[in-house]
Amino acid sequence: MNPRLLLALLLIASLALSGCFRFAETRTVIWAKMGTPARIVDDRLIEVLVPTSDGGWEPGFANLSGMVALDEPTLELYQKNDHGR
Repeated sequence: MNPRLLLALLLIASLALSGCFRFAETRTVIWAKMGTPARIVDDRLIEVLVPTSDGGWEPGFANLSGMVALDEPTLELYQKNDHGR
């Protein structure tokens, strides 16, 4: 076998085994103006941080399909203007 071909095959195999070589996943990101809510339509499990009763954050996994996402500064503004209702 040609040494160059063998070297190329070894390089490709090492990338595949290390996880650096994988099939590309296409995602389109569209930036929205701050304060614009977004409806989540992706049904995959994703990592999330959930607030705990002691003020900390607990990691977990969730399917967020059908929920609405809002940026943190807008959420904090809504919470500040809500006055505890």
